[in-house]
Amino acid sequence: MIFSAPAPVSSFAKGRRSVRSSRSGFTLIELLTVIAIIGILAAIIIPTASRVRQTAQQAAGRSNLRQFQTAVLAYATENRDSLPGPASRSQYAVVKKGVETQLSWVLRDYLGVPDKANNDTVIPSICPPLHRSKYPARTVAYFAVNNIYRPNAETMKPWGATSSDWKAWYPESYKTPQKLTSIPEPSRHVALIDMDLGLGVATTDVIPEPLYGNTRNAAFWDGHVETVPLSFDLFPGGTIEP
Repeated sequence: MIFSAPAPVSSFAKGRRSVRSSRSGFTLIELLTVIAIIGILAAIIIPTASRVRQTAQQAAGRSNLRQFQTAVLAYATENRDSLPGPASRSQYAVVKKGVETQLSWVLRDYLGVPDKANNDTVIPSICPPLHRSKYPARTVAYFAVNNIYRPNAETMKPWGATSSDWKAWYPESYKTPQKLTSIPEPSRHVALIDMDLGLGVATTDVIPEPLYGNTRNAAFWDGHVETVPLSFDLFPGGTIEP
């Protein structure tokens, strides 16, 4: 059997084959498409990552506030139900040596503050991590809510009134912190809350805006801690702190 030799490949055909094989990269349109997709993914992922980070920071802040309120309740348990105070409405999360109106000093044994700690040393167990990373140590961390309105009864000041907060019309009973068990509806009334100028309390060393955007962390008198909206009513049945 006789086989014929294959026909020779023309130079034109060889040229076409080499052109096809050389197109192994991306075209401009393909590159632009990839860039657009990356941009879309970034627009989705970056805000999500930011929200996740803020959620984690706020959770850490809740944990620290819970430790603070737990120390308050432990103090009351060991002091015949009496709350610490009189306490200032502006509470720092740093060591304030000898300042009896600062809960961080009065509760130092419950908060694990070393005896040799320097003044204005941050107390990690109660300072919100985000607050610590963004603002100076000498910035107010918490607002001690000191008004509980009771129908047909005298307004209660759980923490007592300090000399700097004292008003001429205050009754003598305001000089003494209240008993923990005397607080009505403890799960409804806030004891401590993240401090910022949005609370409308005139004071110094206060951060301008809420730490967590549209919410704050709050500790209630029954010991639970939750995240509340900025519109949350701190003074049920009454008005803002006088």
